[in-house]
Amino acid sequence: MCVIYLSWGGVSLSRSQRVFRNLSLILLSGSVSLLLWMALRRPLASDRGPLPATDLLPSDYAADLQACSAIIRGDMEGLEREQLSLLLKTKKKQQLLSEEFYHNVTQDCQRYIADRGFITIPLSQEEKEFPIAYSMVIHEKIEMFE
Repeated sequence: MCVIYLSWGGVSLSRSQRVFRNLSLILLSGSVSLLLWMALRRPLASDRGPLPATDLLPSDYAADLQACSAIIRGDMEGLEREQLSLLLKTKKKQQLLSEEFYHNVTQDCQRYIADRGFITIPLSQEEKEFPIAYSMVIHEKIEMFE
C-alpha cells in the first residue's frame, strides 16, 4: 500500500485519513440536512389547531359542562333544576388508601419517611434557625397531604 502525504494547513494527512475525513463531513452534513428537513415538515403548534375537547375534559365532568357554563354566564333560567341538583350534589371521592393503612405504615416512622422520600434536613439557613415555621403536623385527611 502506498501512503501519500499531503500538507494541508501544516497537518499532513494520508490518503485514507483524507477519505475518512471527507466521509465524516458528508455524513455530518447529511444528518444535519435530514434533521432540518424533518423539523420543517412538521406543522407549527399554531397550525395544528386546538386540541379536541375530549382531550381537555375528563369524561366524569362532561355531563356537568352545560350546567357549569350556565352558572358562569348567570343564566339560571336556562338551567334545569335536575342539572343544578346533580352539579351541586356532593360527589364522594373514592378513598384510595384507608386510615388503617396509614396507621400501620407509620408505625415505623423512619422507614415511612425514607420510603416516601420526605426531606429531613433544612434547605436554608432560615429554616435551620426557625424549624417550627417549616414543620407540618397532620392529624386527619393525610391523603390530601400525600
